[in-house]
Amino acid sequence: MYNDDNGMGTTVYQNFKTFCKKKKPSQDVFDSLTPTALNAHLKEIMEGLTAKVFRTYNASKTLQDELRKTEDLVSWKRLSAAEKVVEYNNANREVAILCNHQRSVSKAQETQLENIGAKLAKLKEQKKVLKAILKRLNKGETKGIPIKKNEKKMVEAANNAVAKAKKMKEKAKTNEEKIEATEADQAAKQQKRDAADYKFTQAHLWEKVPTADQVIKRITAWTAKISKMEMDLKHKDDNKEVSLGTSKIVEGKSSFCEEGRVMKLYFVLMHK
Repeated sequence: MYNDDNGMGTTVYQNFKTFCKKKKPSQDVFDSLTPTALNAHLKEIMEGLTAKVFRTYNASKTLQDELRKTEDLVSWKRLSAAEKVVEYNNANREVAILCNHQRSVSKAQETQLENIGAKLAKLKEQKKVLKAILKRLNKGETKGIPIKKNEKKMVEAANNAVAKAKKMKEKAKTNEEKIEATEADQAAKQQKRDAADYKFTQAHLWEKVPTADQVIKRITAWTAKISKMEMDLKHKDDNKEVSLGTSKIVEGKSSFCEEGRVMKLYFVLMHK
């Protein structure tokens, strides 16, 4: 049982027992308390104080405290801009939980997480291939090194299909023509997705045998991509049941912060 603030927890507990006495589970605990009455009481404590103002202050204080925990760490200066945004979102999640900003996980979210996970796995697989290529090049071997296949025809065909479907939709007048145009549009969009997927599967390769320096640079680039995508996946997975949108408005909360420096750091980051 919560018993902080000089034993006031016990008093709160006893009050709750009294409020709930002889009530059904479906009945309100504070049945005689209205927003108007609550706000009138709060204004007696401080001019302009309302339940909404108190809630905003509580959220702002929580956000500030969570941000300062990270800012005070020795590792703070070594964090990249993307990593600082992740820390902001972690702090913001605590605010969302405090304010009960919850949501159910949609099918679209699950699909998005699966897609990011699949892309991440592919990037890691491509990095292994790049390391294997570098190993061969260092040995002076060029035979058997995978080369990027021509993807231009596939991309052009997809773009042409999209353009053709668009014209069909513009000219369609009868129901049959509209149905045919819609089907063509869906097929063209799928063709474009397939072309994008094909480009992604060989994005790590070259059209001719690369140099060792080229491979080293690409390995570095892929390492950064993997790191960023891992952070993105973790962020989306951690926040899938929390609605951050209603907690992200910094402007309305910044006036409650004790020190502007904490908020300023993240305000700039979130508006990049």
